[in-house]
Amino acid sequence: MSGSREDPSLPSFTLPESIPPIGHEEPDLAVAAPGASSAFRLDGARVSVHGTANGPVTDVWIDGTRVAAELDGWEGAVANTVTSPGRMRRERVGRVGSAEEVFLVPPSLPFAAFQWTGSGAAPLRLRAWPDAPGVRYRIEDRTLTLAADDSDRLLVVGLMSGSGQWTVQDHAEGDGVLLVANGSTAPRTLLLALGTPDALRTAMRSARLLATHEAPATTGPGVGTMRLRTGVRELDDAVAWMSGRLRHGVTGSGTRATPAPLDQRAWLWAGLAATATGDEESAERCASILERLAPDEEGALLAGSIGLATGKSGRAVTCAERLLDPELPPPAPHAPGAEMLRRLARHRLADALRYAAPEEVLSRLREEPVARGGVGLPTVGTPPPNPPSLESWIRSLVRDMRGRAVDREDVGRALRAWADTYTNIDAGWASWRSHVGEGLTNGHHGIAAWDGLDRAGPPAVTGLLLAGMAYGWLGSEPDAPVGRLRLAPRIPTHVTRFHVSGIPIGDARVALAYERTNGTYRFELEVERGRVPPLVAFEPTLGCRVERVRVDEAPADPEITLSGTGTTIRLQTPLDAKRRIEVDAR
Repeated sequence: MSGSREDPSLPSFTLPESIPPIGHEEPDLAVAAPGASSAFRLDGARVSVHGTANGPVTDVWIDGTRVAAELDGWEGAVANTVTSPGRMRRERVGRVGSAEEVFLVPPSLPFAAFQWTGSGAAPLRLRAWPDAPGVRYRIEDRTLTLAADDSDRLLVVGLMSGSGQWTVQDHAEGDGVLLVANGSTAPRTLLLALGTPDALRTAMRSARLLATHEAPATTGPGVGTMRLRTGVRELDDAVAWMSGRLRHGVTGSGTRATPAPLDQRAWLWAGLAATATGDEESAERCASILERLAPDEEGALLAGSIGLATGKSGRAVTCAERLLDPELPPPAPHAPGAEMLRRLARHRLADALRYAAPEEVLSRLREEPVARGGVGLPTVGTPPPNPPSLESWIRSLVRDMRGRAVDREDVGRALRAWADTYTNIDAGWASWRSHVGEGLTNGHHGIAAWDGLDRAGPPAVTGLLLAGMAYGWLGSEPDAPVGRLRLAPRIPTHVTRFHVSGIPIGDARVALAYERTNGTYRFELEVERGRVPPLVAFEPTLGCRVERVRVDEAPADPEITLSGTGTTIRLQTPLDAKRRIEVDAR
């Protein structure tokens, strides 16, 4: 290891006597494919493993530090792969036999595990801590402990094998190289862990339960996050995978410690998606970043959206105080659509603060005269201004970007799919579904990747696609301060059924089921969890003429509006029990 030296004073760590085999857990989310040069990325909250499906692991990152590179241990070609959010299993076939490799990233622990089983083993090779200066190391038994001059953490590399032995060698490029000569057909398990000595000992002990960590690494996000079920597996799996990718890309090892200003709008897209799908932790992380990058419109829009979704006003109060500070310097020249964004952000803040701020503050945010009773009065002689909406802003962005470079990029494509759900739901659904499906199975960024697999910033395209689903065709607009949830699904003509769970409103989660049979549209609404039943303003848009509407089998008289996008039905109902709404078409 060039530039490194042995240091017997470093602490030693003990591996468990045995580690269970992994790779046999049946995954909830998986993409199976022949071995190819597609990129892959496995994510945990603290670990990210990058590589190519038919080649070596190129990088292992733990808590923002690249701890290993060029990990490979078998000869022969990769025949097939099965990739899940935190695990990849692949089979190799070569001259001397076949082998199975499993790469595993536990969801929350600071270590990665790699396991090899079968014949045809080649020397296990990896570069440990390739970017660290002044690396010191200690080899003892089956572990290698490394320390670096620029870090107060230690890296432990452990090998479980009957005849494995570490050999540390110099490398021409000055990077660390570890070689393990081992021709045994017995399973070999390699562990990589980074942290303080106490954290590393915990990680080593937890390796005994490696199989237990495997199950959550192959599933989507946990309870409380929005899920879609249409019966089309690649679509449903993609939404679950995007939610996990969004969470890890925002809160975990996939982001820089110091975000770049160019990431500003990407943090907004990711934050809006996290808010709409019920991932409050990720939404708060995005809002914190935007406070540093964009303490104006983008930050205000996200803060207001979080307040409306959760009912928590603290961040919105801080943001409003900053926006209304008389010492605040004048804003920079606005880009196209910026005036609409400014009004939208301020109105969202005011709505989120309707019970947490004085009327004078709300009026200044809405730029309207102070009114009694919380209702803004228009200026004499002028019509009342149209309140800005997320729909109008998204549509204006798509108009403004036409002909520009972004129009041809993935971000532009995802924005257009979102905007189309407001004006042409069939075209918008087709565009959105195509984009989502391609990213899962054969996206040019890699397996289950809607954004690049590098670590440059938050997953903007993933955020746009999730936000387009929640705000666009589902029409979810929570108003937690008053306990009301607006759902305005726009139903594509060829979609006959779907089920959406985990729609957030305060601390509650709501589910919506839809089915169409023989000219009857059926919707079921119910609260999955929550202390206080919300009031639901239900406004579906259907591609038909409406003959009659029933709520829980009783005739109803909702407001019905015809437009170029179809027929919109408007009714309100408290969700204190499951509600069934049936619409008969003419």
